[in-house]
Amino acid sequence: MSFALRLAALLLGSFVPSAFAQCPAHTVCIGTGLSPTLTIAGVMGNVVNVLLYWSGFVALTLFIVGGVLMIGSGGSDALLSAGKKIMKGSLIGYGIVLMSWMILSTVLYFILF
Repeated sequence: MSFALRLAALLLGSFVPSAFAQCPAHTVCIGTGLSPTLTIAGVMGNVVNVLLYWSGFVALTLFIVGGVLMIGSGGSDALLSAGKKIMKGSLIGYGIVLMSWMILSTVLYFILF
C-alpha cells in the first residue's frame, strides 16, 4: 500500500463517526455520503483532534531531533546550543498548541452545546 493511500485512510478515517442513529433536533446535520448524518460540531471536533495529533507528532519528532543533535554534538558548543534550542522550541510550541486547544474546546462547548 502506498504512502498516499495510508495517509488518506488515516485522515478520512478520523472524520467518520462510529454511529449516529439520527440527527439531534437542536443541531444542523450534513449528509456526506460517508455517514447518514454528521453534525457540524462533530466535524469541527474531529478536525481539531487530527490537528492536535499531528502537532504532537511534529513536536515529538523535533524533540528527538534536538536530542540527537545534543548527543551527537561531540563537544561542539554550536550543535549543543542548537539542540537545546530545538528541544525548547518544540516544548514551547506544543504548550501553545495545547493551550489553544483548551481555549477552542471551551469556546466551542459554550457556543455549540
